[in-house]
Amino acid sequence: MKTLFAAAAVAAVAAFAAPAMAQTAMGPVSGYANLGYAYAHADPVNLSAVEGRLGVRTTYLGVEGQGAFGVNDDTAAGVKIKLRNEFSGYAIGFLPLGASGAEAFARVGYGHSSFRAKSGAIEVTDGQDSVNYGAGVQYFFNHGPNGVRGDYTRYDFTGNGNGSADVWAISYVRKFGGQ
Repeated sequence: MKTLFAAAAVAAVAAFAAPAMAQTAMGPVSGYANLGYAYAHADPVNLSAVEGRLGVRTTYLGVEGQGAFGVNDDTAAGVKIKLRNEFSGYAIGFLPLGASGAEAFARVGYGHSSFRAKSGAIEVTDGQDSVNYGAGVQYFFNHGPNGVRGDYTRYDFTGNGNGSADVWAISYVRKFGGQ
């Protein structure tokens, strides 16, 4: 967990370290935040979460941090499973789609998810690290600061038991600064 936060801090510092160079080479530096809903499928379990993201970007490149908290549980083989939380950091590339206010993006990053499993009186909490990658689109209304975002992210878990999860998310996006 400390490694994840250190990597996110280094990425954030790097994003702010050369704003003059970024403004001339890649466009203005701006920030964004979003809040939304995510649905995760990890066969045979289906979970959902409320997630938020903060990011810094130029026209084409950025970094973002993400945090999510589970809002439901699911049962598999008599065991009730819930996502407690998830934190991750990403490098992200943006591709504006003409003058429409829409853009596509792809992202790759690293994260940590914490789960709770309960069967009768026995309860276990465990976490797994993951390499995450995905893509999506976002649209800003009237080219303004408010928009919507839809994306897909694949979580490939690296810990004990490995496995993967497919996560679809939709969220409200708010741009600030530099727009």
